[in-house]
Amino acid sequence: MVDIEKLMETNRLFHFCLSSLGVLVVAKIVWGFIDNALTKEVHTNSGAWVKNYTLEELVIIVRRNLVCPFVQEIGTDEQGNLFFQCDNNARFDSKIQGGRFFITQKNILGIESQKLSEKGWELQQCICDMFSENPEKDKKCIERDMQLLAWGHVADWIMGAAVFFCVAYIIFQAIGGMDTIKSRGISTLCLSDYSKEYTINDALHASCMDGEWASSKKGDVTYASFMGTTHGGNNLVMMFQQDESGYCRITSIQIDGENYMLFLDELLEVMYENIEEE
Repeated sequence: MVDIEKLMETNRLFHFCLSSLGVLVVAKIVWGFIDNALTKEVHTNSGAWVKNYTLEELVIIVRRNLVCPFVQEIGTDEQGNLFFQCDNNARFDSKIQGGRFFITQKNILGIESQKLSEKGWELQQCICDMFSENPEKDKKCIERDMQLLAWGHVADWIMGAAVFFCVAYIIFQAIGGMDTIKSRGISTLCLSDYSKEYTINDALHASCMDGEWASSKKGDVTYASFMGTTHGGNNLVMMFQQDESGYCRITSIQIDGENYMLFLDELLEVMYENIEEE
Protein backbone atom coordinates (compact mmCIF):
# COMPACT_ATOMS: atom_id res chain seq x y z
CA MET A 1 0.00 0.00 0.00
CA VAL A 2 1.46 3.32 -1.08
CA ASP A 3 1.60 6.09 1.55
CA ILE A 4 0.25 9.15 -0.34
CA GLU A 5 1.33 11.58 2.38
CA LYS A 6 4.88 10.24 2.27
CA LEU A 7 4.90 10.45 -1.53
CA MET A 8 3.83 14.10 -1.31
CA GLU A 9 6.65 14.81 1.12
CA THR A 10 9.40 13.00 -0.80
CA ASN A 11 8.34 13.30 -4.46
CA ARG A 12 8.04 16.92 -5.61
CA LEU A 13 6.62 16.01 -9.02
CA PHE A 14 3.94 13.85 -7.38
CA HIS A 15 3.07 16.73 -5.03
CA PHE A 16 2.94 19.16 -7.98
CA CYS A 17 0.71 16.83 -10.06
CA LEU A 18 -1.67 16.20 -7.19
CA SER A 19 -1.86 19.91 -6.36
CA SER A 20 -2.32 20.92 -10.00
CA LEU A 21 -4.97 18.34 -10.85
CA GLY A 22 -7.80 20.13 -9.07
CA VAL A 23 -6.86 23.48 -10.62
CA LEU A 24 -6.73 21.97 -14.11
CA VAL A 25 -10.10 20.23 -13.77
CA VAL A 26 -11.75 23.46 -12.56
CA ALA A 27 -10.08 25.39 -15.42
CA LYS A 28 -11.44 22.92 -18.00
CA ILE A 29 -14.95 23.16 -16.55
CA VAL A 30 -14.83 26.98 -16.56
CA TRP A 31 -13.52 27.03 -20.13
CA GLY A 32 -16.36 24.68 -21.13
CA PHE A 33 -18.91 27.30 -20.06
CA ILE A 34 -16.95 30.12 -21.73
CA ASP A 35 -16.54 28.09 -24.92
CA ASN A 36 -20.28 27.37 -25.14
CA ALA A 37 -21.15 31.03 -24.61
CA LEU A 38 -18.54 32.28 -27.09
CA THR A 39 -19.49 29.69 -29.72
CA LYS A 40 -23.13 30.71 -29.41
CA GLU A 41 -22.17 34.37 -29.77
CA VAL A 42 -20.03 33.71 -32.85
CA HIS A 43 -22.80 31.61 -34.41
CA THR A 44 -25.44 34.29 -33.72
CA ASN A 45 -23.34 37.20 -34.95
CA SER A 46 -22.23 35.34 -38.06
CA GLY A 47 -25.75 35.28 -39.45
CA ALA A 48 -26.84 38.05 -41.83
CA TRP A 49 -29.48 40.37 -40.31
CA VAL A 50 -32.51 40.00 -42.65
CA LYS A 51 -35.45 40.72 -40.33
CA ASN A 52 -36.87 43.38 -42.66
CA TYR A 53 -37.05 41.05 -45.68
CA THR A 54 -39.54 38.39 -46.67
CA LEU A 55 -38.22 35.03 -47.81
CA GLU A 56 -39.18 35.79 -51.40
CA GLU A 57 -37.33 39.13 -51.29
CA LEU A 58 -34.31 37.45 -49.73
CA VAL A 59 -34.15 34.86 -52.51
CA ILE A 60 -34.24 37.59 -55.19
CA ILE A 61 -31.54 39.71 -53.48
CA VAL A 62 -29.16 36.80 -52.97
CA ARG A 63 -29.56 35.50 -56.51
CA ARG A 64 -28.95 38.95 -58.00
CA ASN A 65 -26.08 40.12 -55.81
CA LEU A 66 -24.13 37.15 -54.45
CA VAL A 67 -20.52 37.09 -55.58
CA CYS A 68 -18.80 33.91 -54.41
CA PRO A 69 -16.22 32.21 -56.65
CA PHE A 70 -17.08 28.59 -55.84
CA VAL A 71 -20.91 28.82 -55.95
CA GLN A 72 -22.16 27.31 -59.22
CA GLU A 73 -25.93 27.23 -58.68
CA ILE A 74 -28.45 28.85 -56.32
CA GLY A 75 -31.76 27.06 -55.84
CA THR A 76 -34.66 26.72 -53.40
CA ASP A 77 -35.89 23.63 -51.59
CA GLU A 78 -39.50 22.55 -50.84
CA GLN A 79 -39.79 25.09 -48.00
CA GLY A 80 -38.51 27.93 -50.17
CA ASN A 81 -35.13 28.12 -48.40
CA LEU A 82 -32.03 28.77 -50.47
CA PHE A 83 -29.41 26.14 -51.16
CA PHE A 84 -26.03 26.64 -52.82
CA GLN A 85 -24.49 24.05 -55.11
CA CYS A 86 -20.72 24.52 -55.21
CA ASP A 87 -17.71 23.03 -56.95
CA ASN A 88 -16.48 19.56 -55.94
CA ASN A 89 -20.14 18.56 -55.35
CA ALA A 90 -20.29 20.57 -52.13
CA ARG A 91 -23.71 21.81 -51.07
CA PHE A 92 -24.75 24.33 -48.44
CA ASP A 93 -28.27 24.84 -47.20
CA SER A 94 -29.69 27.82 -45.32
CA LYS A 95 -32.19 28.74 -42.65
CA ILE A 96 -33.65 31.87 -41.10
CA GLN A 97 -33.59 31.96 -37.31
CA GLY A 98 -34.08 34.90 -34.96
CA GLY A 99 -34.23 37.34 -37.86
CA ARG A 100 -30.85 36.18 -39.18
CA PHE A 101 -29.88 34.22 -42.28
CA PHE A 102 -27.56 31.29 -41.64
CA ILE A 103 -25.63 28.98 -43.94
CA THR A 104 -25.86 25.34 -42.83
CA GLN A 105 -24.26 22.12 -43.95
CA LYS A 106 -24.79 18.45 -43.23
CA ASN A 107 -22.26 15.85 -42.16
CA ILE A 108 -21.78 12.46 -43.82
CA LEU A 109 -24.76 11.08 -41.84
CA GLY A 110 -27.05 13.77 -43.22
CA ILE A 111 -27.30 15.58 -39.88
CA GLU A 112 -26.86 19.33 -39.66
CA SER A 113 -23.32 20.04 -38.48
CA GLN A 114 -22.65 22.47 -35.65
CA LYS A 115 -19.60 23.87 -37.45
CA LEU A 116 -19.13 25.16 -40.96
CA SER A 117 -16.25 24.24 -43.24
CA GLU A 118 -13.88 26.91 -44.52
CA LYS A 119 -16.00 27.37 -47.67
CA GLY A 120 -19.13 27.50 -45.56
CA TRP A 121 -17.74 30.38 -43.51
CA GLU A 122 -16.64 32.17 -46.68
CA LEU A 123 -20.12 31.84 -48.18
CA GLN A 124 -21.68 33.06 -44.94
CA GLN A 125 -19.38 36.08 -44.97
CA CYS A 126 -20.22 36.88 -48.58
CA ILE A 127 -23.93 36.94 -47.74
CA CYS A 128 -23.34 39.00 -44.58
CA ASP A 129 -21.46 41.59 -46.63
CA MET A 130 -24.57 42.02 -48.81
CA PHE A 131 -26.80 42.98 -45.86
CA SER A 132 -24.39 44.63 -43.45
CA GLU A 133 -24.11 48.41 -43.03
CA ASN A 134 -20.46 48.05 -42.00
CA PRO A 135 -19.08 44.76 -43.42
CA GLU A 136 -15.48 45.42 -42.38
CA LYS A 137 -16.42 46.06 -38.75
CA ASP A 138 -18.63 42.95 -38.59
CA LYS A 139 -15.90 40.85 -40.20
CA LYS A 140 -13.30 42.03 -37.68
CA CYS A 141 -15.61 41.20 -34.75
CA ILE A 142 -16.22 37.67 -36.05
CA GLU A 143 -12.52 37.13 -36.76
CA ARG A 144 -11.63 38.34 -33.25
CA ASP A 145 -14.10 35.97 -31.60
CA MET A 146 -13.05 33.04 -33.79
CA GLN A 147 -9.39 33.69 -33.04
CA LEU A 148 -10.20 33.75 -29.34
CA LEU A 149 -12.02 30.45 -29.74
CA ALA A 150 -9.08 28.96 -31.62
CA TRP A 151 -6.58 29.97 -28.92
CA GLY A 152 -9.01 28.72 -26.30
CA HIS A 153 -9.21 25.33 -27.99
CA VAL A 154 -5.41 25.12 -28.08
CA ALA A 155 -5.32 25.94 -24.37
CA ASP A 156 -8.06 23.35 -23.78
CA TRP A 157 -5.99 20.66 -25.51
CA ILE A 158 -2.97 21.64 -23.43
CA MET A 159 -5.04 21.48 -20.24
CA GLY A 160 -6.41 18.10 -21.31
CA ALA A 161 -2.90 16.77 -21.91
CA ALA A 162 -1.79 18.15 -18.54
CA VAL A 163 -4.74 16.49 -16.77
CA PHE A 164 -3.91 13.19 -18.49
CA PHE A 165 -0.25 13.47 -17.48
CA CYS A 166 -1.12 14.31 -13.86
CA VAL A 167 -3.62 11.45 -13.55
CA ALA A 168 -1.27 8.99 -15.25
CA TYR A 169 1.68 10.02 -13.07
CA ILE A 170 -0.39 9.89 -9.86
CA ILE A 171 -1.65 6.40 -10.71
CA PHE A 172 1.83 5.34 -11.79
CA GLN A 173 3.34 6.44 -8.48
CA ALA A 174 0.39 5.08 -6.48
CA ILE A 175 1.01 1.58 -7.83
CA GLY A 176 4.72 1.73 -7.12
CA GLY A 177 6.21 3.74 -9.96
CA MET A 178 9.44 2.53 -11.53
CA ASP A 179 9.83 -0.17 -8.87
CA THR A 180 6.77 -1.91 -10.30
CA ILE A 181 8.24 -1.88 -13.81
CA LYS A 182 11.78 -2.85 -12.78
CA SER A 183 10.55 -5.71 -10.60
CA ARG A 184 7.94 -6.86 -13.16
CA GLY A 185 5.25 -6.42 -10.53
CA ILE A 186 6.89 -8.46 -7.78
CA SER A 187 7.45 -5.34 -5.65
CA THR A 188 3.65 -4.85 -5.42
CA LEU A 189 2.98 -8.35 -4.07
CA CYS A 190 2.18 -9.10 -0.43
CA LEU A 191 3.82 -11.81 1.64
CA SER A 192 0.61 -12.99 3.29
CA ASP A 193 2.46 -14.76 6.13
CA TYR A 194 3.65 -11.36 7.34
CA SER A 195 1.11 -8.84 6.06
CA LYS A 196 -1.92 -8.79 3.78
CA GLU A 197 -1.92 -4.99 3.74
CA TYR A 198 1.66 -3.95 3.02
CA THR A 199 3.66 -4.94 -0.05
CA ILE A 200 7.17 -6.29 -0.38
CA ASN A 201 8.23 -2.83 -1.55
CA ASP A 202 6.76 -1.21 1.57
CA ALA A 203 8.85 -3.49 3.81
CA LEU A 204 12.07 -3.02 1.84
CA HIS A 205 11.85 0.78 1.61
CA ALA A 206 10.93 1.02 5.29
CA SER A 207 14.16 -0.82 6.09
CA CYS A 208 16.49 0.73 3.51
CA MET A 209 17.66 4.27 2.81
CA ASP A 210 17.78 3.49 -0.90
CA GLY A 211 17.52 0.52 -3.19
CA GLU A 212 17.12 -0.67 -6.74
CA TRP A 213 15.09 -3.45 -8.34
CA ALA A 214 16.10 -5.57 -11.31
CA SER A 215 14.30 -8.47 -12.95
CA SER A 216 14.29 -10.97 -15.79
CA LYS A 217 11.98 -13.61 -17.13
CA LYS A 218 12.71 -17.12 -18.37
CA GLY A 219 9.71 -18.92 -19.77
CA ASP A 220 6.84 -18.53 -17.30
CA VAL A 221 9.12 -17.81 -14.33
CA THR A 222 10.00 -14.27 -13.23
CA TYR A 223 13.17 -13.53 -11.31
CA ALA A 224 13.66 -10.27 -9.40
CA SER A 225 16.33 -8.85 -7.12
CA PHE A 226 16.48 -5.92 -4.73
CA MET A 227 19.78 -4.32 -3.72
CA GLY A 228 19.76 -1.61 -1.10
CA THR A 229 21.49 -0.05 1.88
CA THR A 230 19.85 -0.47 5.27
CA HIS A 231 19.51 2.34 7.78
CA GLY A 232 22.37 0.69 9.66
CA GLY A 233 24.65 0.98 6.63
CA ASN A 234 24.58 -2.70 5.62
CA ASN A 235 24.28 -3.91 2.02
CA LEU A 236 21.09 -5.94 1.55
CA VAL A 237 20.42 -8.21 -1.43
CA MET A 238 17.17 -10.18 -1.77
CA MET A 239 16.26 -12.53 -4.59
CA PHE A 240 12.68 -13.44 -5.54
CA GLN A 241 11.10 -15.99 -7.86
CA GLN A 242 7.52 -16.00 -9.12
CA ASP A 243 6.12 -19.03 -10.98
CA GLU A 244 3.42 -19.18 -13.63
CA SER A 245 0.68 -19.51 -10.99
CA GLY A 246 1.68 -16.16 -9.44
CA TYR A 247 3.19 -17.66 -6.30
CA CYS A 248 6.26 -15.70 -5.15
CA ARG A 249 9.00 -16.88 -2.84
CA ILE A 250 12.30 -15.51 -1.56
CA THR A 251 15.19 -17.59 -2.86
CA SER A 252 18.08 -15.71 -1.26
CA ILE A 253 18.84 -12.97 1.25
CA GLN A 254 22.33 -11.63 1.83
CA ILE A 255 23.63 -8.95 4.17
CA ASP A 256 27.12 -7.66 3.42
CA GLY A 257 27.68 -10.71 1.19
CA GLU A 258 26.73 -13.30 3.82
CA ASN A 259 23.78 -15.70 3.46
CA TYR A 260 20.99 -15.02 5.98
CA MET A 261 18.31 -17.44 4.71
CA LEU A 262 18.31 -19.21 8.09
CA PHE A 263 17.16 -15.96 9.70
CA LEU A 264 14.63 -15.08 6.96
CA ASP A 265 11.54 -15.10 9.19
CA GLU A 266 13.15 -12.92 11.86
CA LEU A 267 14.44 -10.44 9.27
CA LEU A 268 11.08 -10.14 7.53
CA GLU A 269 9.29 -9.60 10.83
CA VAL A 270 11.68 -6.72 11.60
CA MET A 271 11.17 -5.25 8.11
CA TYR A 272 7.39 -5.20 8.46
CA GLU A 273 7.66 -3.78 11.99
CA ASN A 274 9.70 -0.92 10.47
CA ILE A 275 6.66 0.07 8.40
CA GLU A 276 4.56 0.58 11.52
CA GLU A 277 7.31 2.66 13.10
CA GLU A 278 7.59 5.10 10.19
